[in-house]
Formats: sequence, structure tokens, C-alpha cells
Amino acid sequence: MLARTPARRDDAARSELVEVYPDRASVPRELWLRLLDEVQEHVDVLVFSGTFYAQTQPKISALLAASAGRGVQVRLCFGNPGSDASR
Repeated sequence: MLARTPARRDDAARSELVEVYPDRASVPRELWLRLLDEVQEHVDVLVFSGTFYAQTQPKISALLAASAGRGVQVRLCFGNPGSDASR
């Protein structure tokens, strides 16, 4: 059992974890749009199949391009659809 000391409470109060979703489909569409619209430093996308982006966010290309235009580092990494991991 973990001790509940004031120091542990203080550490938890500074945590960056705000919300947890069980899967990407549970993340509200508006949240995806707000996050991409307000990004300031970098966007990193790693997926084996990124079709959900285009299907649920038709403006994804424009949002990523606008972010890059503001100086945001945008990195996209897509898995090989023929690989064992993707199957």
C-alpha cells in the first residue's frame, strides 16, 4: 500500500494526466479538433492504420498543414500494412 503523504499529493497535483479514454473512438471529435487547432510545439502521430483520422476528421490535412505553417513540428509515421504487426 502506498503512503498518502503531503509530498505524494503535491506530486499528483502537478500531474499532466487530465483524462483517459479506453480507445481513440471514445475521444470526442471536438477534443481532437481543439488539440490540433491549439498545438504549439509538435504533433507526433504513430499508427498502423490512420484511416480513422480522415474518416472522423475530414479537415485533418488542413489542420496539420496549418500547424506546420505556424512552425509546429509535425511527424507522421504509418506502419507497413503488409507487416505482421499490422495484420
